[in-house]
Amino acid sequence: MMYKLFLHLVLLLCIYISSPNVSANMKVNFFDILNSKYGSFPESLRKEMKEESKNMFYFAYDNYMKYAFPLDELNPVNCSGRGPDYDNPSNININDVLGN
Repeated sequence: MMYKLFLHLVLLLCIYISSPNVSANMKVNFFDILNSKYGSFPESLRKEMKEESKNMFYFAYDNYMKYAFPLDELNPVNCSGRGPDYDNPSNININDVLGN
C-alpha cells in the first residue's frame, strides 16, 4: 500500500515538473516547501527514533523467542507458535514461499 502511494507521488511529481504551465519559480517554491517540511531531521529526534525502533525490535524478538520458537511465527490470536501446515501442503496462507 505504502509502495503504491509512493509511486503515485513520484508520478505526480514528474508530471508537475514536466508541465509547461508551471513556471520555474513555482517549481523551486514547491521543493522549498518539501524541504522545509521533510528535509530536516534533528539529531535528538533521530536518536529518539533509533532507540524506539530498537525497543520495538527487541519487544517483537523477545516475545517470538518466549512464545513461538522454534516454530516459524507467532500466532497473535492465541499467542502461540505457528509452523507449516503439514496436513494440508496446499494451504498457501500458512505454507508460503519463505521456507515453509
